[in-house]
Amino acid sequence: MGSYYSYGASRKDIIKERIDLQEDAFLRAETVRHCARGNCLWRLVKVLNKKTGAMSNYIALDLLLANKEGWGYKPMDEDSGPYYFSCPLSYIEQADPPQTEYSKEWRQKVLDYHERTKEYRGRT
Repeated sequence: MGSYYSYGASRKDIIKERIDLQEDAFLRAETVRHCARGNCLWRLVKVLNKKTGAMSNYIALDLLLANKEGWGYKPMDEDSGPYYFSCPLSYIEQADPPQTEYSKEWRQKVLDYHERTKEYRGRT
């Protein structure tokens, strides 16, 4: 996936755009939780397949990017290779079980990251 920029957009504008309800004739995607950690916008997204009625929850990352013309984002989800691990642990607990081996490995790296961070904060 590529990166998407909006001319003159602020970081706040891009965050609002990404957390707003996304809907078309087939899917409804609602961000139920979100947080920005640095330039990582983490989202827990609930998706409704309008045709089948199936619901799912997944973790999305929008890497927030800036250039001289405005802010943008690079969308990723846990199956497509985020190399960032600051995802809130609660999102992992609330998302559906991982569907791919990559997703399982990524979630373990998130857990490891938080464990290392906890250990670092515990030092005096």
